[in-house]
Amino acid sequence: MRFLSALKPAQFVRRENRFAATVRIGRRSVYVHVPNSGRMHELLTEGAPVLLTRATGEGRATQYDLTLVRFRGRWVGVDSRMPPRLLAEAVDNGRIGTLAGWRVHSSEPAFGSGRLDLVLAREGGLLMVETKSVNYVENGVARFPDAPSLRGARHLIEMAEGSRAGGAFEVWFVVQRSDARVVRPFAERDPEFAAALAEAWAAGVGVRACRCRVGATRIEILDEVPVEVGGKSPSAGL
Repeated sequence: MRFLSALKPAQFVRRENRFAATVRIGRRSVYVHVPNSGRMHELLTEGAPVLLTRATGEGRATQYDLTLVRFRGRWVGVDSRMPPRLLAEAVDNGRIGTLAGWRVHSSEPAFGSGRLDLVLAREGGLLMVETKSVNYVENGVARFPDAPSLRGARHLIEMAEGSRAGGAFEVWFVVQRSDARVVRPFAERDPEFAAALAEAWAAGVGVRACRCRVGATRIEILDEVPVEVGGKSPSAGL
C-alpha cells in the first residue's frame, strides 16, 4: 500500500498520553496524534526519527498522525488502524497463500459486543477476520500485546464461541516490521489475552501472522510467519 501523500519527517520528543505525543519539525514543537494505545517504550524514544501523515477531516485537534518510527536501521509502522487495510490488499493481490481463493466481502462487521475487521468470502462460505497490530520484536520474536488489551481478549472469547457454533474465524497478527521470525502472545504483560488466544485456537479459530515490508513511501505484507500458542504452533509460514 502506497501512502497517499509524502510523509512528513520529524523527531520524536515525548509521549504526552496514550494517544498524543510531541514531535519536533525543524525548530517547531508539534502536538500529534498517536493512533496506537500500546506502550511502545523501546520505539518512542527522544530523538528518534519519525514520519507523519497529514490528518484529514474536520474538528481535529492535531494536524498529523504518527505513522512510522525509525528503530535500529529500519522503519516500523505504529498506526494500529493499518492492519485491516494491509490484509485486505494482500488478499486482493493474492499475496497470502493460505487465503488464496478468498475475496474481501465487507469490513467492520458487527459481531458480539463490538465489531471485527473483515469478512472474506468464497464459494461455500464466509470467513470472519480480526487483525492485531504488532510492532514489538525482540531477537526475531514478535510479541502481542505490549499492554493489557481487555477488548482484544473479549473478541477472542466471542470468536471462540462463534467457532463452536459453526462459524469460520481467523485472527491475524500483522507485524508492521520485517525482522520478525515468529509471533508469540505476550503473556507476561497480558495473561488474560494469552489465555483467550489459547482458548480460541482450541475452539477452532485460525491463528495466523504475517510481517510487513515497511518503507518511507509504502507498507505491504511481505510473507506469513508462524505463531506459537502455549509453546505449540497452529500455523506455519509460507
